[in-house]
Amino acid sequence: MDLLLWILAAILVVAGILAIVRQQILWGIVLIIVGLLVGPGGVSLFSDDDGDDAQARVAVVDRLP
Repeated sequence: MDLLLWILAAILVVAGILAIVRQQILWGIVLIIVGLLVGPGGVSLFSDDDGDDAQARVAVVDRLP
């Protein structure tokens, strides 16, 4: 799944750069941002965050007097 997200993100970013070169600035920026959000690295809309951080915060709050 990660490989497919990398490929999709790369295609979106390249398409965004090509759109900017063709003077379609807004469309290019949108494509680049969507590519960064879809990609599995950094910020991703499809991250596998299982909520461990939230559970750790609840455990700390439960131990407070």
